[in-house]
Amino acid sequence: MHEFPPGLTWFNVEKPLKMIDLIGKVVLIDFWTYSCINCIRMIPFLKYWYDTYNKYGFEIVGIHAPEFGFEKDSLNVENAIKNYDIPYPVVLDNNHRLWTVYDNRYWPAHYLHDAIGKLRYTHFGEGEYEKTEQMIRKLLEEKGVRIEEPMIPIKVPVDFTKIGSSETYLGYGRMVGFASPEELKHNTPQYYSIPPEIKKNRVYFEGMWKVDIDKSTLEKPEGKIAYRYSANKINLVMGSNHPVKALVLIDGEKLQIGNKGDDIDENGYLNIQEYKLYNLINTHNYYEVHTCKIIFFDAGIEVFAFTFG
Repeated sequence: MHEFPPGLTWFNVEKPLKMIDLIGKVVLIDFWTYSCINCIRMIPFLKYWYDTYNKYGFEIVGIHAPEFGFEKDSLNVENAIKNYDIPYPVVLDNNHRLWTVYDNRYWPAHYLHDAIGKLRYTHFGEGEYEKTEQMIRKLLEEKGVRIEEPMIPIKVPVDFTKIGSSETYLGYGRMVGFASPEELKHNTPQYYSIPPEIKKNRVYFEGMWKVDIDKSTLEKPEGKIAYRYSANKINLVMGSNHPVKALVLIDGEKLQIGNKGDDIDENGYLNIQEYKLYNLINTHNYYEVHTCKIIFFDAGIEVFAFTFG
């Protein structure tokens, strides 16, 4: 296990942790970032393991390593920790110092250490929940702990075999599938349009947008984004420095109770108040092809990536 550099911001601890504080415990290092859908889906499993095994000498340290600039804001991270009700220690790795030391490449990523600090198991991404829990129990038993609770089968929250769309970034640095007919311009406001035919797994802008390396910003009101996707859920990582109102449509129709996402209000509108992942559409385990269109009524919205579930 690697030492934590001094000067980092910590949450859920009385004082910054040091490696010596964790010797004698089985420790899971969890690399995550708060707007990552894969990380968000892991949080219930991490909380369950922490609640079940912490009393036996198991600890989790969440290393929050930002992907986007807004994730470096400690207040944003603190709010996310509260919203997800995360009980274990979290440290901000804004300059990816720990990320580099661990030679990490993924969100989420798990590094499981035994009671003497030796790395015994790694897993990258979602999945292998039972295997990870078995390793936690094995390492606890190695240090003489008798675990009373049986393992409880964990229901996987999403069927990855049925998702036909992949994460789509909206900054030119990693953008794939941009399909508005106008030429994509970097770092310069440009008017884009949505053609009559919208193809699957392509993203379209309409209105005056400025496309930067890791995001796109609406420069004037009444901008739109369209995406034809194949999944149960569609999410959009976005935010603004001031409130922005948007209307989300599915196949040209307003959302209803049976398909509106968690962040859509009772009238089918989206009120964007902070930088985070917003769930736009949820068809409740019906993995289907739909067209999502978002109409932003206010300028200043910054969009980063579509993700799916």
